[in-house]
Amino acid sequence: MCSSHQQPQVRVCFTGIPGSGKTTAASAFFAAYRKINPKSSSELLPERCRYWHYEGRNRPTFYEEYELWGRQIADEYRILRQGVDVLITDCPPSLILFYIKSLRPDSHEWEHLLPLTLEWETKFHPVYFFMRRTQNVILPYGRWHTTEDPQQWKQFEADLEEFYQTCFPQFTMKFFNVEDFHRVADQLCRGDLFA
Repeated sequence: MCSSHQQPQVRVCFTGIPGSGKTTAASAFFAAYRKINPKSSSELLPERCRYWHYEGRNRPTFYEEYELWGRQIADEYRILRQGVDVLITDCPPSLILFYIKSLRPDSHEWEHLLPLTLEWETKFHPVYFFMRRTQNVILPYGRWHTTEDPQQWKQFEADLEEFYQTCFPQFTMKFFNVEDFHRVADQLCRGDLFA
């Protein structure tokens, strides 16, 4: 694999609970990165099941999340094996693993995927942005979650943060809400993603 700047390839991963602005922030980062770094190759890989809602499909089941986990890694690999410098995604495998764990909290099946997830997540240099949710009501387009009890989603967000601290302690997380992220996207794209 040969990237255009002979730098390590980077995966820019946006994580957070539904409605936290991952897709919005990933799109903003992608647009800013392409504008500021025109000689660097970059690609945006959106969440695969986001479009299921438009097809009338139900929220992914436990085993469908397994499928999404595998497909996310395969999709990332197809892009990165071509030597793309920066891959930006709003649904990294680590987040899908958390969804699998959340669907069956009493099961330990998800633990079998943890070493494989860790191996993939560290194969290419990961940069993680944890998006904090700030709104109770979300536009219903392309999602199953619209309005939720604030205490419920704050607990879900705390569970996700604990999941990363426990299972992926080596990741350096940068925390934002979507409003603040828009103000700093250009600055982040000018920074050293490889540091």
